[in-house]
Amino acid sequence: MEDRFDRSRINYVLKSHVAGQSGIAIGLRHFRGFMAFLLIVVLLGLVAYFYLKENIGSALLYKIEAELNHHLIDQGLQVRIKSCELHEGEGIRLRGAALFVVNADTSISTIAPPIATIDECFIRVPAY
Repeated sequence: MEDRFDRSRINYVLKSHVAGQSGIAIGLRHFRGFMAFLLIVVLLGLVAYFYLKENIGSALLYKIEAELNHHLIDQGLQVRIKSCELHEGEGIRLRGAALFVVNADTSISTIAPPIATIDECFIRVPAY
């Protein structure tokens, strides 16, 4: 018949008692190790969340700017947006949008001021 108890675990506990450590001290040591591990996992999760949230905003900014410029280039216009935030379940917040006139031979002139600016705009998008 197979032994139900793990003999190495029993020997570890017995040796710990012999060395002067109580069961509570052993349990606290394991609990501290578990809490340290849990804290590291939570911190890594938060860092990953904020990193991905920032990358989604920049990818969204690039996509919106590219689509707007694709549609406005025929009219000789171009759009630049400073920042974009995705508000999950609500919509998209654009900040610092500027509309420029583009010459046929060059891209946006850095000297010419924009013909229109929008400080902040919130686009509501239905949640799926």
